[in-house]
Amino acid sequence: MSERGARAALAVVVLPVVWAGAVAAQTSAGGTALTNLGSPATPEEIADRDPIVGPGGEGLPAGSGTAAEGRALYDRRCAACHGATGREGPDDRLAGGQGSLAGEGARKTVGSYWPAATTLWDYVNRAMPFNQPGSLAPDEVYAVVAYVLYLNGIVGGDDLIDAGTLPRIEMPNRDGFVPDPRPDLAEASGRARRPPVAVEARVAVEARVAVEAPIGAAAPRAPAAPPSAGSVLDGVFTAAQASRGERTFREVCAACHDPGEFSGGRFRIGWVGRPVGELFETISTLMPEADPGSLSRGEYAAIVAYLLQLNDYPAGDADLPSNGRALGRLEIVARPAP
Repeated sequence: MSERGARAALAVVVLPVVWAGAVAAQTSAGGTALTNLGSPATPEEIADRDPIVGPGGEGLPAGSGTAAEGRALYDRRCAACHGATGREGPDDRLAGGQGSLAGEGARKTVGSYWPAATTLWDYVNRAMPFNQPGSLAPDEVYAVVAYVLYLNGIVGGDDLIDAGTLPRIEMPNRDGFVPDPRPDLAEASGRARRPPVAVEARVAVEARVAVEAPIGAAAPRAPAAPPSAGSVLDGVFTAAQASRGERTFREVCAACHDPGEFSGGRFRIGWVGRPVGELFETISTLMPEADPGSLSRGEYAAIVAYLLQLNDYPAGDADLPSNGRALGRLEIVARPAP
């Protein structure tokens, strides 16, 4: 394991212990003598947290929507990743595939695989859209969920979807899942949900600062980003470098990642408007997962070149540099429409 990987592993082991000790000291009789970290979450703060919406629809908020209302929202916020009809991608397909799960060409979509329409609402509410998760209002979530169900032929275009009607929708694969037989989970599922615990809401943040800077020292301020000196439309890598990056990707990265994860709508949403240096630093710091930072900077630069080539950016006459300052001045921009 590299030195960086060893430090990361140590942090994973130490931080939960530090956090647990801080919370225990903070909530023990007498309170804050050892840590003085965080403060108890108020009932209002707890109530403000979104409840988990279960298969029975418990936790669904007030609001409503129809597929007709959700279509424009889907086109604006979802189609870039999932396709105009939910079937094109480039990311997860949402529609079609019904009846395919038993065959070799199984296609897992909302229509073919998802067991409960209520948990689809919960997922969209928490995790979508990809670039701004949690940003949709309840009425918008109801409307876009209605439209996705409509794309799968499960509801009509004008069917009103709300907290009363959504739990009554019968999904095609509703009988395709079985309860987990483990006795501890069966016991837990039979109990009433416990109320949220008044945790020390700010301990995680302050613990991180304590690790990054000496106690009593101000956290270091991030340096200002250097001015842009060009963009990926200028031919900032060579075809040969991208080819080397593809080989490295297939040898080192493909066991966990498909190239499609780094192209199309997901790449545009995640990286357009940001410097190439951020993409380079993310990959070189976190990957490969088994030994982060173990490749040479030249190898990481070649992988970035390959990802740019995947997204149809033009090659040029010089290799993409591995110098962080130079990469920080190159901006990832949207390709002009053909």
